[in-house]
Amino acid sequence: MKNNVNLLAIICICVLLLTSLNLSTLAQSGKMFDCFELQRLAQDCYYQANFVDAAQIELKRYQCSGDNEALYNAAQMFAMQNNADSAFYYLEKAVESDSSMYRLTKGTFFNLVEDFRWRQITEKQLIKFEMKFGHIKCRDIALLLCDMLVKDDAYHELIAIKPDMADSLWALKKVVNAELLKEIKQITDSIGWPKISEVGVEFSMAPFMVVLHSGDLEVMRYYLKMIRKSVRKQDALPMTYAYLIDRIRLREKRKQLYGTQMTALGKYVDINSVTNVRNINKRRERMGLSPCYLFYTP
Repeated sequence: MKNNVNLLAIICICVLLLTSLNLSTLAQSGKMFDCFELQRLAQDCYYQANFVDAAQIELKRYQCSGDNEALYNAAQMFAMQNNADSAFYYLEKAVESDSSMYRLTKGTFFNLVEDFRWRQITEKQLIKFEMKFGHIKCRDIALLLCDMLVKDDAYHELIAIKPDMADSLWALKKVVNAELLKEIKQITDSIGWPKISEVGVEFSMAPFMVVLHSGDLEVMRYYLKMIRKSVRKQDALPMTYAYLIDRIRLREKRKQLYGTQMTALGKYVDINSVTNVRNINKRRERMGLSPCYLFYTP
């Protein structure tokens, strides 16, 4: 009898423990669902240009999940409101335990770049970046290139939110791009095309992006020679040459070599736009590009 009572007690304890675990799991699942829902709501607000509500929702999501990504997103939303104080406050907290630089290259931070606090935070982040990934030889230029990535990306962030303002945004983009091209000219006159060995891979992409997005055929032709030279010396990513030469060739009414100028569908390239189609993916592989898929338009 005593043994039966003990067995029954053990069974009851196990049932209580399992129930407790199930309730905890359900609560945790509900919490995760709430966090995902908050993330979705914040994204909806962002694409409706409702940055005020998007920022508050991201802060609520941080309280729910403790995810620094929510703080980072909130910082972006405050920057888009031109609320620099809040943007810098949450951005510093978001990158506190992060050693990457890519977070400081988003076009959403366009309104912060001319603020003295921007240079403070980028310099501090660069120190952490160097401690993890190695010394950057041309630090001042690397920081300028970081700013350049932000300014170049700003148009693409804004056009996704305000497509109805395309003409006005493009006019602004042209003004910004003209200033960035002047900066690139000063840099290249000083050190040549920014090399991976001098500024790092991420920052070496900045002048390429500006030149590619310039839409100026003569500018693209001028810098193509520098990029080709750096690629041969393994001091620029081969893909930068591939993208630029394809953009130039299409502007010249010639066929692409690498099929980098694709459709909105992603990896699909019009077979009519590429020369020597049979070997396109071999050429792409040599340039560090993934295979593409071809389609035919009559």
